[in-house]
Amino acid sequence: MLDRFTMYSVLLSLEGLFAFILFLFLIHLTRKTKIYLPLLFFTLLMVFEMAILVLVETGGIADFPHLIDLNEPFFMLYGPLLFLYARNQAHQRFLLKKSDILALIPFVLALFVYIPDLIQTPENKLTRLRNEGNTLFDVGTYIWEWIFYLTVNMYFLLRTIRELRKYDTKLKEQLSNIAKSNLHPTLVLVKVCLVLYLIELLFVYFTYYGFPYYHRTYLYINLLSGIVLMFVSVDAILSHRYIIRNQLTPTLLPVKKENEKYASSGLTKESSEEIRSRLIRYMEDHRPYLQPQLRIKELSDATGIPTHHLSQVLNESFEQNFYEFINGYRIKEAMKILKDPNYQNYTYEAIAFEVGFNSRSAFYNAFKKINNTTPSKL
Repeated sequence: MLDRFTMYSVLLSLEGLFAFILFLFLIHLTRKTKIYLPLLFFTLLMVFEMAILVLVETGGIADFPHLIDLNEPFFMLYGPLLFLYARNQAHQRFLLKKSDILALIPFVLALFVYIPDLIQTPENKLTRLRNEGNTLFDVGTYIWEWIFYLTVNMYFLLRTIRELRKYDTKLKEQLSNIAKSNLHPTLVLVKVCLVLYLIELLFVYFTYYGFPYYHRTYLYINLLSGIVLMFVSVDAILSHRYIIRNQLTPTLLPVKKENEKYASSGLTKESSEEIRSRLIRYMEDHRPYLQPQLRIKELSDATGIPTHHLSQVLNESFEQNFYEFINGYRIKEAMKILKDPNYQNYTYEAIAFEVGFNSRSAFYNAFKKINNTTPSKL
């Protein structure tokens, strides 16, 4: 009978396979899902790893000894693939640079290191596998490989976090009611995985200096991090629906650095001032901020200001993104309502919806950020 850990491995393998099938379906469903290609390969590697883990835990690996250690070099691809996925999301298109080939260097090095193990006879592989977790297993031999694997993946997880934050910033340049991006759960999951890797790195450090090596503990940490990362696939599916529903445009998510973002826009200082005045006049006369789902494209169409010029004026002249700009007007409107005796029976939630927010919490957060206090303390 499978023990508890192996049952988790089976369930995780099935979950990974299910996620892979869903992503495969999405690739054929729409062109936008090219964004998810790195995550598709990531999920496939997770399925492969869990399949080997199940074989090891159940003893079935004895029938397939050539698979032992075959998954080890691919660990080096986890971090890079997550980073590529996050960068695709940040730019809302499939993006591949020549410099990305450098991300394969750790994988190639790991493959080179594991060649002696991979070409061993099946008998030697099985003997070495049986020795893992007991005193016959020389942990010191693998310590530096272990540290290298964790360090590389932690580095790419940090870059993944940076790209997800960039995505959050760019999203607020398009939508007016987006306190947290649709990929916020992914950001949290990546941070959790980063903490788990840090714990594992400390575990390796203590092992090197004499702390008893517990193979099962190491496997549990990896199982937990695998489960956490598997939920990134789930969130990716949900984010795909969100992107399609909100029609997010890649043109507003430029690849250029921030200081190069508007270098070739051609917008003069005089034109910028004219757009600023026209925008303020339109906001005061038509109050478009009362629309909960207002997007920058809709405001661009209504004012006749090109979207990229509108975004530039908001960033440079108002020093705000679209989300902050619209919510500023909503809070001003809320302040008027709070002082108006005709609205004294309105709840804060009713006021929030009245001025264009789609939730009470979004209203409270925006109000506190602008006024450094809550509505109830006015």
